[in-house]
Amino acid sequence: MKLKNSERVKLKELLNGGIQSVRMIKRARVLQLLDQGMSSNQAGAAAGVSPETARKIGWRYLEGGVEYALQELPRPGNPPLLNKRQETRIIALACSKPPDGIASWSTALLAEVAMKKKIVDQISRERIRIVLKRHDCKPWREKNVVHTG
Repeated sequence: MKLKNSERVKLKELLNGGIQSVRMIKRARVLQLLDQGMSSNQAGAAAGVSPETARKIGWRYLEGGVEYALQELPRPGNPPLLNKRQETRIIALACSKPPDGIASWSTALLAEVAMKKKIVDQISRERIRIVLKRHDCKPWREKNVVHTG
């Protein structure tokens, strides 16, 4: 693999200046080492990445150039279970007055009501707990509850 002169200059500037992520610097270093004629195994070992990662960086360069090889790819994993609107509605529900005859909201009750009100199709008590914790919401404490009417 051989880089163009302009690409070599770009990588040199990237490695010599400013603050960059470690991943970006490692990718740039792998590209430089591959350009110098090293194998994927050698370039990976010298840059501190696996040979497979060095191969992938080289292939990405060949597919789309330096920019494509340096950029972060989306990571695998499941998408978020709740969007911001759903989380907001669950927090609003937790801060509202609980149903008649109930002293305060529980995670199980919040999950049940969230599904009845079609905020979400399905949700567990644990997911409700995580949403409440993330927003530092404690509906069983009077100061966090907004009573209307």
